[in-house]
Amino acid sequence: LILYADTPPGPAGLTWLTVVKALVQTSFLRNVRRFEISELAAKPFIVDCICREYFNRANVEMRLDRVRRASSAVVAFFGWTIALLAGVLPKWPVEQVAGAEPRQVVFELEAERRVFVKQEIERKEEEKREQARKEEAKKKAKRLGEEEREQKKQEEVERERQRQEEAAREKAEHEEVAQQAEEAVQQAEAARRAEEEERKLRAVDAERGRQEQVVQELEVVGYQKLCVWNLASNPDRRLLHSDGSTISFPDDANAN
Repeated sequence: LILYADTPPGPAGLTWLTVVKALVQTSFLRNVRRFEISELAAKPFIVDCICREYFNRANVEMRLDRVRRASSAVVAFFGWTIALLAGVLPKWPVEQVAGAEPRQVVFELEAERRVFVKQEIERKEEEKREQARKEEAKKKAKRLGEEEREQKKQEEVERERQRQEEAAREKAEHEEVAQQAEEAVQQAEAARRAEEEERKLRAVDAERGRQEQVVQELEVVGYQKLCVWNLASNPDRRLLHSDGSTISFPDDANAN
């Protein structure tokens, strides 16, 4: 009626087919959004018909709580209708359009609608705030998680640095010990070689001494071999005593 009718319907009212045809039009929602209250102000007979027919005290079906329970999909359209009627009714005298009782019902429904809209706005705002709190908590948790991961990463880097320093220190110590051991081995080898050289020198000296002794003995033996006494041809043989290569004088024990 508000969108398409210019005159009130007949005694039979609107048929369901007429309502369905209006609802299924592709332009229905666009027409609802673009509808101006000034258009309804030009239809006092339509406003009077709607108020008296649907918003009298006897018609308890057209109440916000009943509409909300019956179909949540039409709550917005019902509120749109109430807002338009409440906005346009003050343009005409009570006795000319709608009458006192339907007007009172419309204004009561408009007040209820405003309260409901306010509550819905507050609920949605609270939902937004709750969602914002959740998002903030999620961001905070994510930030804390990233900070914790970064801290763990830094700690792991520090531990790795310490492990590397410890490994380098142990390596240096091992290398130092190995170097000391190598130096000890070299020193022991040098001492062994020195001792071996000394032993060889002693052996050489001993061998030289032995050879010198042998030479001396040979020289003595050779000299002894060179000493040949012809005692038998010696005219003084009676005065001499021969014992091998030794000649002595028995009278005075002087040896020659």
